[in-house]
Amino acid sequence: MLPGQVEVEVLPLPQLVELPSELSSPSSKRPCIDVACAKKNELDLLMMVADRLGWKTSRGAGGTVVWVNTREETTENWRSLRDGQWLSHMPGQYPDGKSI
Repeated sequence: MLPGQVEVEVLPLPQLVELPSELSSPSSKRPCIDVACAKKNELDLLMMVADRLGWKTSRGAGGTVVWVNTREETTENWRSLRDGQWLSHMPGQYPDGKSI
């Protein structure tokens, strides 16, 4: 470790919602997350999590999961989702569907 660096422990992510079978099935091909809309401060974390989950990442090439941040990105990507693709989340919504 370099001076000034802090070692951190990566804990397992909580399972907030049940993953669709095509994302969690070991027999399915490796999922990919499209991080083209990720904010600069999210990118490293998304890449690290994808690596730990055994997922691939892409930038604008599409993926099993398309990362979104804003209402506009959600609307734009929702309209262009292909069969088998998922949005990362609905900005402004809790996993149980209640608004923030």
